[in-house]
Amino acid sequence: MTTPMARARIEAMVAELQVGVGIHAHENLSLSVANSLAAIEAGALHVDGCAAGAGAGRATAPPRCLVAVCEKLGLPTRHRPAAATGWRRSPSGRRCPARR
Repeated sequence: MTTPMARARIEAMVAELQVGVGIHAHENLSLSVANSLAAIEAGALHVDGCAAGAGAGRATAPPRCLVAVCEKLGLPTRHRPAAATGWRRSPSGRRCPARR
């Protein structure tokens, strides 16, 4: 999906639906971040992404890029670093509860 297509689809859904709209943009054309930003500008309230290939999809928008671009543009995010979430990475790389 191209960026103008993503924007048009989100605009159409926002205009017709009475619920929050989101996007789950894939990296098929290397446009996941651009399509996510276009969706936000068109009124999307939720954006899916995945970190290191583990998430809603293996090739969706990388959160580190989305958050960086949103912060650069002054858009609000709910990004919370791992230390603030109560989770940590084990030596094997698995996500596990932080020690208290």
